[in-house]
Amino acid sequence: MATKMTFGEWVTVVLFGGTVAIVMFILFIPLGLISAWMRVKMWDWFAVPYFHLPHISVWLMFVVGMFISTFLVGQTPTLKKEFYDAGPVARVIVPIGVQWMAFFTAYLIHIWILKG
Repeated sequence: MATKMTFGEWVTVVLFGGTVAIVMFILFIPLGLISAWMRVKMWDWFAVPYFHLPHISVWLMFVVGMFISTFLVGQTPTLKKEFYDAGPVARVIVPIGVQWMAFFTAYLIHIWILKG
């Protein structure tokens, strides 16, 4: 049997839902698109010329990344307690930094292959 929400509960739900929607559109979607752009660049550097595979658009890579991430939830290795104690900002910044380091490493390998 469903119960009706009070006005205070309704306001809380609307404010929380609005905040979540804003965070999704301002933070997660742009970061996902940047990540997809990095993967497309690496795809173009390595998969297209060596395996003769077609180019993939950023939007397709974004969707593929979201699809794969649904199966990777809970599959991350256990991290040190200091990582969790560092706060939510560090939990966002560290994966972004790791992605950029991987991207620049792939770029250096790409340049090294071109010069070789």
